[in-house]
Amino acid sequence: MRREPDYLIYSMEQNDNWQYCTCEACQALAEKYGGQSGIMVWFVNQVADAVKDEFPDKFVGTFAYQYTRHAPKNIVPRENVVIRLCSIECCMLHDYDDCEQNKPFLQDLKDWSAIAPHLYIWDYVTDFRLYCLPTANWNTLQTHLQDYVNNNAIGILEEGDYQTVSCEFREMRSWLLSKLMWDCNADVKSLIQDFTDGYYGAAAPYIREYLELEERILLREGMHTLCYADVWHEMYSDEFITEGRRIMGEAKAAVANNPDLLKRVEKEELPLCLLQMVRMPQEGIKNGADTLFQKIVRQEGINKMTEWRHEKNADDYIQSFQQMAREAKEEQSTK
Repeated sequence: MRREPDYLIYSMEQNDNWQYCTCEACQALAEKYGGQSGIMVWFVNQVADAVKDEFPDKFVGTFAYQYTRHAPKNIVPRENVVIRLCSIECCMLHDYDDCEQNKPFLQDLKDWSAIAPHLYIWDYVTDFRLYCLPTANWNTLQTHLQDYVNNNAIGILEEGDYQTVSCEFREMRSWLLSKLMWDCNADVKSLIQDFTDGYYGAAAPYIREYLELEERILLREGMHTLCYADVWHEMYSDEFITEGRRIMGEAKAAVANNPDLLKRVEKEELPLCLLQMVRMPQEGIKNGADTLFQKIVRQEGINKMTEWRHEKNADDYIQSFQQMAREAKEEQSTK
């Protein structure tokens, strides 16, 4: 705080793993204060006490994350402590109050709201295993924000594809989130129409048709996803991929004479090209998914496509798709 005085919140947070201390002293504190979150609040409170006199306008922040997500018992955060609650275990496709996977988080949100003097949220709005995969959370972006506001949250970080630019509808998702953070009761459909008309021009009706396809198929009954889905998730049916590429083909045709708009529309076909080449490679090669994938990647300067260190990146997929195309060509020539 002395060295970097321009900040408001200074973080004292757990590491991003599950390796919390299991010694007898810590276990005793966990039992006394209702779990690992109790130990964290106990610790952070002491830091907050140590700095409050010299820095009365500063705050000490900490996470309620994974093993500290549940609110503690028999202890509350000091007035100069910020709690940042993380939603990483939640299903992105459903509201918090009508999904069995999400109800525990909603209870944690309410519990922290009752004791945290300053409640912030760390939310997740894309697929971190493969950033470009379709994520049909267009409606829950709003309802989740409304739940945060209704439970006294005063700050939020919406984490997207911070390492790359390959997120599905990256520009529209960012714009929509910005609008909803100003007014979480705004009309989402009107906002989407406003953006698509202004950003995709004559292709806008087809982009909206594609979003309707996502809602119809990806949100069908029984579908759930955290922020780490992969290409083999059952929601990505063959029908979704085939119909999605058909719609995107019509969108491209509508702006074929406008290079800037065409480039924007092509970028939105990236996830469909990847899904088709991985799940339906013969169909993908036939329809040029391999070459369009490479064109978009080069055009947008995309390299990293995943947050995970050991997963494939753009060049890996390109090489794999090129090999598939060569093998398909060789097979065809032998017939």
